[in-house]
Amino acid sequence: MVPTSAKALPDSYEIPQNRIDMKKILLTLPLLLLALTAGAKVKPAPLISDGMVLQQQSDCKLWGFAKPNSRVTARGSWGGKTVQTRSDAQGRWQLRLPTPKGSFTPYELTLSDGDKLVIKDVLIGEVWLGGGQSNMEMSLQGRNNRVIDHVNQEIIGSLKYSGKLRLATVSHNLQLTPADSVAAPWKDCSPATVTPWSAVCYFFGSTLVDALQVPVGMIASCWGATTVESWTPAEICRSYTDLKQDKASLSKGKTNTPIVRYNGMIHPIEGYTLKGFIWYQGEANVSHHNQYADRLSNLISAWRQRWGQGDLPFYEVEICPYHYGDVSGDKAALLREAQWDVTRRLPHVGCVSTNDLVRPYEVHQIHPSMKRPVGERLAMMALSRDYGMQGFDPECPQYESMEVKDSKVYLKVSHSKSGFSRFDDLEGFEVCGPDGVYYPAQASIEGVRLVVSSPKVLQPRAVKYCFHNWSPGTVANTSGLPLVPFRSQR
Repeated sequence: MVPTSAKALPDSYEIPQNRIDMKKILLTLPLLLLALTAGAKVKPAPLISDGMVLQQQSDCKLWGFAKPNSRVTARGSWGGKTVQTRSDAQGRWQLRLPTPKGSFTPYELTLSDGDKLVIKDVLIGEVWLGGGQSNMEMSLQGRNNRVIDHVNQEIIGSLKYSGKLRLATVSHNLQLTPADSVAAPWKDCSPATVTPWSAVCYFFGSTLVDALQVPVGMIASCWGATTVESWTPAEICRSYTDLKQDKASLSKGKTNTPIVRYNGMIHPIEGYTLKGFIWYQGEANVSHHNQYADRLSNLISAWRQRWGQGDLPFYEVEICPYHYGDVSGDKAALLREAQWDVTRRLPHVGCVSTNDLVRPYEVHQIHPSMKRPVGERLAMMALSRDYGMQGFDPECPQYESMEVKDSKVYLKVSHSKSGFSRFDDLEGFEVCGPDGVYYPAQASIEGVRLVVSSPKVLQPRAVKYCFHNWSPGTVANTSGLPLVPFRSQR
């Protein structure tokens, strides 16, 4: 007989405020397993709940716990056949349920292991996961005295997405071992619910709704000041010899602690059928920029493998200009360079620049307020690459090559075939000669090429553009997208 107290246990155990109580976990896990397998009804995994959004025209993964060795069935009210499987000796089960084309019609999903569980108000459309640290977590309410631009208008405007856009926020949850459960309730969009949502997820999702005219479900799994390693599975982190990974160190749950957020906030939802990922993280890794391209690549590969949907799209946000203790330093520039390196290492990885999305007074504010353009740029990339929409170029212009002629440097830049959006005040360029000393440079436009020069450099060898911690630029293509910061010579 299952103890009465086991039935009252919460669905997840959250480690409070950066501290993991090992003794409490060890005492809780057996009771949690009993709670999951006890009761009259099948218990689905996190996210499989009222108000959920399922990926359209897919074999959506459903899983959870039920009575041990029982027949588990699933059927959607949209029609189609009932699918079934059997739970194992621990009560675990998994199956795939086909979904139709997306629509704004609410459906029901019925699960049963002999006792039925009806999940209500299910929408079918597009599903994306947003991960990262504080700039992804930053809500429409703002963060640390920074507010989102036009916040009241954005909140009021959210009303038009009621019944069309939903978000599930994964609760903060640190775990030493992979967890099965975490709180992640779905919320429908409205002025009453939207203010705590991830602003980037909201703007990304609402742009997709407008463009695709199907429901969109966003899953936000993010936590401020966290490193890429904390979102990475243990078997990968074991090769990172610079990290402390003994139980005593891991139990402290600090922002640079590896694996614990992956275990608590990704593993419980791993495999929920998606269209792709968006990612805004890197600020916590600027001091270790030389490792970042490898480690983000490893995270992407690991997540894709565990989702089992092939090379799911993964779109990054370039970390924004910020002083990082020294406005003229370059550690953040090197981290940005590493972010773009990842786009050339793996298929279906993209990045959007934020070099123009800060105001002068935000030099000491790591959470700039212009979040709508961030979400929209990510959405434009997805709409072009993954949904086949045409008529616009969502890619930021990037340095390709240089040619020196008469003490001037002529730069070839991608995604600028129509030229640039301004001709004056092109700021942020530097040029060096054979001595490697960089000097501020003037820039102009000749056709579709940028021309850079300095009276102090008669034999140019290399060019930099906005290659500092804080160096907002002014160069953009005719789509209004900023030139990605670069150095022509590494």
